[in-house]
Amino acid sequence: MIFSSAYYHICAPDSVYEVERYGTDLNRAVSRYCSMQAKRKFLLDEQTEVMRHITDPIRDLIRTNRNVRQIVLFDGEVPLARWLEELDGVAKRSFTECSQRVVRMNRELAAGRHEGLTGTLFMQNRPTFVSFEGFFGIIWKAAGVCDDDIPNLDEAFARRTESDQAFHNCKERQKKWAGKYGLKLIGSKGGRGDPAYTPTIEDNLFQPMSLETRQEFEEGDGDELTTEDGPAKMQAVHSSSALTVNLFDYWRGQEDCDPLLQAFGLSEGSVKSIEFEAKRPIMDSPNREHFPRDPNLDVTIAFADSNELPDLAFECKFTEVYRTSEPSEKGLAPAYLREEHLWIELPNCRELGQRICPRDDVFVHLHAAQLLKHTLGLKHRNSLGRFVLVYLWYDVPGSAAAKRHGEEVDRFREIVSRDGLAFRALTFQDVIECFSKHRDGHEAYIDYLTGRYL
Repeated sequence: MIFSSAYYHICAPDSVYEVERYGTDLNRAVSRYCSMQAKRKFLLDEQTEVMRHITDPIRDLIRTNRNVRQIVLFDGEVPLARWLEELDGVAKRSFTECSQRVVRMNRELAAGRHEGLTGTLFMQNRPTFVSFEGFFGIIWKAAGVCDDDIPNLDEAFARRTESDQAFHNCKERQKKWAGKYGLKLIGSKGGRGDPAYTPTIEDNLFQPMSLETRQEFEEGDGDELTTEDGPAKMQAVHSSSALTVNLFDYWRGQEDCDPLLQAFGLSEGSVKSIEFEAKRPIMDSPNREHFPRDPNLDVTIAFADSNELPDLAFECKFTEVYRTSEPSEKGLAPAYLREEHLWIELPNCRELGQRICPRDDVFVHLHAAQLLKHTLGLKHRNSLGRFVLVYLWYDVPGSAAAKRHGEEVDRFREIVSRDGLAFRALTFQDVIECFSKHRDGHEAYIDYLTGRYL
């Protein structure tokens, strides 16, 4: 191992990073190794050491600097301490994955996910992911990492900024709605954090949840109503579960559901049941070691004349599509592909599953693995042709992120339709505007939805 603090001197504004000298020394050291295995181990050790020169000082700042500790504990959107552990682990095992994570970390910091951290590191003469990018680049080049494997930082930053702006626009619109009605919002930790939560769950809903709806959420896997460590998830003004309840729970008490049916392209039908957090196992007696949870559909609608009308099954997204996840966090687990019988009649879905397993580098905004798991659960219960999977999402007009998400939805639809899967995608705005054509008898409900979400 040759990397050390001798290759850099940080003293704003005259910091020195001797990347060229490090490159010469590194290549000389690499040339001494005859086997590829020994060379790889040496370069991984170098990568780990460079990473440690960044992560250790950040840990020190977390312990000693009150401002950074505030960022880590209360203000950060993503747990910074967890990121540091992940980065150290990635540096020890993979060049390509490390390059991607470092670039993403730069993007997150630059986009303000931990506002003030980069400046704090710089002013205290500490290394940053940006300032050490040259050292990493030397290692990655020696390891043969192709440029195509490393995300373009400018492009990634632009995407992150666009997504963050769309998320911010949605959230601020909901905050303004709360302010208009005199709701004093609280933070995610009560008195701390961003004030974006209503004082009670009921304050965030058009009407109190029906007993059936509350019970279904209590039995669901999303913990939407839990208030042990702060306000419930459903109290967030930008909560997708609150939006879903506001849209659907009203119809549980209505004899005439024609406006609801027409919004989803059905001219007639008698609604038998509306169910929230509906669990749909992908097989009989799944192995819980490999499949710990069954797919949870946000809403299902079944009809009395089920021989004529297929079930409607909904996945609903509000601001989630504008908070992009790491590819490793939303990929399809290999266990699903090992069960080949699940994919009978779904060859194109299975091929897509292979492409996003175990990480999804195909879609940025769309959680395709989740939709595939919903498909497997619905197919097991209903069989193909006896259900329609409906994807409801919230559009942000003029947003590049929303446009990209819409394109991803279209790409997913095109793939799964080859297997005969009935998949529909609508925006919440589409549905609410359709409801608006049927105001008679539903005036207060329609006014609430249009005033809040349109």
